[in-house]
Amino acid sequence: MYIVAVKFYTMKGKNKFTKKDAKEIRKLLAILRESNREDQKKLRNTLRNKCCFHIRDFTQSNNGFTINDFDDLEKNGKIVVI
Repeated sequence: MYIVAVKFYTMKGKNKFTKKDAKEIRKLLAILRESNREDQKKLRNTLRNKCCFHIRDFTQSNNGFTINDFDDLEKNGKIVVI
């Protein structure tokens, strides 16, 4: 007999964005990769509070979320830009 643990995750942000929001998210992600640790914290906070975009809703990796990752999520239908 096997016992399987299932962990459910509820999104903190949203997965549907306007074109304007998506453009802002891409801009912030580009700046984020070039910033120092302290500025990265501020930028992630802006992504969460201004854009309702939580990186952890889409990845658990600590490798750094990029514009390409965002675009891949859009291509795969996990993010919708309206």
